[in-house]
Amino acid sequence: MRSAAGSGGTWYRHARTTHEGRIRAGGVEADVTLQEAGNNTPDLTDAIQTEYHRIYDHHGPDITRGALSRRAQNATYRLLPR
Repeated sequence: MRSAAGSGGTWYRHARTTHEGRIRAGGVEADVTLQEAGNNTPDLTDAIQTEYHRIYDHHGPDITRGALSRRAQNATYRLLPR
């Protein structure tokens, strides 16, 4: 999960403090623990970038630009069930 606004995003600042969140997707709602995704690992960053392209490219560049930016790459969390 990424903050397109980077580390300045409201939810990201909250997550960085608490490492907790609640997500809603596909009709499921769940509490999660947020873990930094190891953004300094080139292989992981490349894999995440590829997945974002796969999922969002059909929406056009206005959608993907924020999610693929360097600031978003540095504001990526792994979601773990709680």
